[in-house]
Amino acid sequence: MSLVVGTCLIVGVTDALAQKISYSPPDRSVIYSSDMQLVVTADGKLNQNAITIQVNQQKKELSVVDNLAYLQLTLQDGTNKLVVSRDGEAAQELTYIYQSPDKPVPPGFAVFYFHEAFVDGACGDCHEMDVEPFDINNLIISEEAISLCLECHDDRIQAKYIHGPVGMGVCTPCHDPHGTTEESLLKATGNSLCFSCHELERIQPHLDKLRGEGTTSDLCLSCHDSHGTDKKYHLK
Repeated sequence: MSLVVGTCLIVGVTDALAQKISYSPPDRSVIYSSDMQLVVTADGKLNQNAITIQVNQQKKELSVVDNLAYLQLTLQDGTNKLVVSRDGEAAQELTYIYQSPDKPVPPGFAVFYFHEAFVDGACGDCHEMDVEPFDINNLIISEEAISLCLECHDDRIQAKYIHGPVGMGVCTPCHDPHGTTEESLLKATGNSLCFSCHELERIQPHLDKLRGEGTTSDLCLSCHDSHGTDKKYHLK
């Protein structure tokens, strides 16, 4: 899995009246790259002045395409304040810290990890961008979606015994293809991710036995490789 810890903010405006906004990376994120691609999405068509952004008290102009707006930014070292406004009213203030990986993460903050292709703006490698009418929420994934991830990450299918989703090229049940607050672009950590598909009730006796032997963390991954190995049951 190719990773880059960079900055790409997605802001989705879902209700013009309530000015409800969702965004990624989340507020109070630590970023390890100064480069930032800001993307704003709305339920309806945006006009050029519908969304305004202030970065460290400096107004930035966005490029608007239908319900999508985007902006390239460079963060300053340390704390960065970003204010998102809708129709002239401040809707959300976001705080990001740009720092080097060797510094400790401040209390209340979390590192956000990005897929390298996403930060590079290579959307067309995974999505069909020529959609009419354009709608960021309904972009057509390319016809090769079933093996799309494997076009870049084919090293994950070299083992003799392959985890089923990996062999099919279906990576998104475990990974977010854009970015998450978990390393390796995982959607969750530890055993909870495995239990989203594998029934806990069936595995519980085995887990109890392992805990009795002193194994306490990431019980599944202590014995299994989530992509595949040359041993049955993906054992390491």
